Amino acid sequence: MLSKCSQLSFLELNLQKNQIQDLGLSNLVEGIAKLTNLSTLNMILGQTQISDYGLSNLGTQLGKCTNLSVLKLTLTGNNIRDIGISGLGFGLANCILLTQLKICLALNKIESFGTSDFACGLTKCTNISTLELNLHGNNIQDKGTQGLSSEIAKCSNLSHLKLNLAFNNIFQAGASDLGQGLSKLTNLSTLILNLDQNKIHNAGLSELCSGLEKCINLSNFVIKLAVNEISDQGASNLGLLMSKLIHIQNLEIDLLFNQIGEQGVSDLMSGLVQCTKLQHLLIDLGIRDTSVLLLGQYLPKFVYLQTLYLDLRLACYYLYYKRVQSESDSEENLEDEDEDEEEEEEEEEEKDSEENEEQVQSEEEIEKYDSQEEYDDGSLKKIEVIGKKDNYDEVLQNKRCLMYVANKFQNDLPQNDIFQYQG
Repeated sequence: MLSKCSQLSFLELNLQKNQIQDLGLSNLVEGIAKLTNLSTLNMILGQTQISDYGLSNLGTQLGKCTNLSVLKLTLTGNNIRDIGISGLGFGLANCILLTQLKICLALNKIESFGTSDFACGLTKCTNISTLELNLHGNNIQDKGTQGLSSEIAKCSNLSHLKLNLAFNNIFQAGASDLGQGLSKLTNLSTLILNLDQNKIHNAGLSELCSGLEKCINLSNFVIKLAVNEISDQGASNLGLLMSKLIHIQNLEIDLLFNQIGEQGVSDLMSGLVQCTKLQHLLIDLGIRDTSVLLLGQYLPKFVYLQTLYLDLRLACYYLYYKRVQSESDSEENLEDEDEDEEEEEEEEEEKDSEENEEQVQSEEEIEKYDSQEEYDDGSLKKIEVIGKKDNYDEVLQNKRCLMYVANKFQNDLPQNDIFQYQG
């Protein structure tokens, strides 16, 4: 049927969660290959039981669509291995007019060999300016990262690059090779790099940052390194990198579930304040209360910042836990007093005095939080609690903790900043 629509230039097919398997896909793409005027193709084929044979045939047939300029393929959660992704790469090498390529191969069984072969095919598409590749949840490791990086480095016309390599067993060598490859892409204006849940240490991050220093034209930068093995030294290296990317306007940094302390926060923020063109900042460092207060000291220095998004879930939860624990200790002390009524009057008077002081402090603290709930002097446009309910329900229900954190920044922030809290 599709082969008869000879004038089609735009085609989008959503076959998500069907059981078309390899045979059904092969029959489908044979028809698509006859659409000689096709310039834009979007195929959503997630969880359709496709394996290597089906993907290789898809690549072969797409290679016949020589007028394609925009291609988007979603192949999440299939049974694709190295042979399949290699075949796709070889086929796409014939699509020399491609300018935008977006491929999602997350949650398959791809390793290093297939990743390198696929990237080799991409280098034939010399007109690509936008490339988005999602390999989340495969196993490409350092060797695959090296092959991918060295080939992408040859795509000299790239201005927009999005790489999702999360959960791929990448260590220091992979991070270093990635930095070397990206250093060749001097025309990049947008880089979105997701390296969550790998095994990158400070040394690997340092070498990655050294390569990224060459990307001097970056204006939009996202780097996600949650759940790695990064400490203060890694955060310091990241801060040094940011001090050299002077054209950054939009920035997102995610270092959640690492080991970032006060020194790392200080060095990172010292670098960020040198990004004088920064307008939009999203930052999640997975830090606790003392580091949050340190973070707040730097915020007034972002004079051109228009949007500030702080993810303080861990900090708020920690503060809330401390307050609840303090109140619980007070209650336990009261119970202990009842049990120890037979003790001497002097000891009872001393305990009563201490408990009264704690109770007064607790009441004052609650009053302070309550007053901050109503605090609004116009220094921020918006204080917003957003996000789905999860383990932090108690924090969401108790806004006193949120306002405790917010108030640490509120007095000093520029008038046009927006504070958003994700719970």
